[in-house]
Amino acid sequence: MTSHPFDSETVMAYLDGELPSTRSEEVREHISNCRHCQETLSALRHVASVLGNWSVADAPADSKYDKNISQAANNFIRRTSMPL
Repeated sequence: MTSHPFDSETVMAYLDGELPSTRSEEVREHISNCRHCQETLSALRHVASVLGNWSVADAPADSKYDKNISQAANNFIRRTSMPL
């Protein structure tokens, strides 16, 4: 197994533009000559792209759900306002 001077977290920081310019240049130079790090960078770009396009749908409007939440909140308020 080959040792790499940069771990995947450093490659990710490079991709995200979080490294100082001198460190970024070192990583860029290494990646240009390292197939393993090129593949890591490609995989991280893919993940970033997928996550960037991901969205969470709104919860469906459900009166039963709303009623249960409201009832739970009322029960909590009632319990916490009772004298000990």
